[in-house]
Amino acid sequence: MPTASQVLLEEHKLIRATVDPALTAGEDISRRGPAAIVAHRASLSALADLLTGDLSRHSAKEDEIFFPAIERALGSTQGPTAVMRAEHRQIHACGDGFRQLLAGIVAEEAARTPEAAEALVERLRELGDLIGAHFEKEEVILFPLAESVLPPEEQRVVGDRLKDYRG
Repeated sequence: MPTASQVLLEEHKLIRATVDPALTAGEDISRRGPAAIVAHRASLSALADLLTGDLSRHSAKEDEIFFPAIERALGSTQGPTAVMRAEHRQIHACGDGFRQLLAGIVAEEAARTPEAAEALVERLRELGDLIGAHFEKEEVILFPLAESVLPPEEQRVVGDRLKDYRG
């Protein structure tokens, strides 16, 4: 049985596998302009789908299962879990903006302007920065904290609940 941290770390790897190609696409769009958007439609659309699918479920798992376990052990809902929840909201808001920009650009060729391409690239960079910083905080601070405050059996029980979560 994997621990909660192991389950979430594996999900981080899967999420990065979709985020990273979209970030690479954004850099190419930044260099080549709006014409490159069509070439990268698959990776950009995969990111848009991830934001409403797996990333949304991942955040919900943490908010509903993982963070409460840590909070019970610490005896407080303040501190690192409150920061992580706030970051989830920031990531989702930025993701919503990215999805809206992408939908407009994909739906109408006339919307593929240099300004629209640059706005999309900026939103992608912001989203990548938010997700990267958030995952780093979880992996460096929160997961070790969970392993230090949760007994091993509870870590595995929470891990099972995270794996079984369907949202």
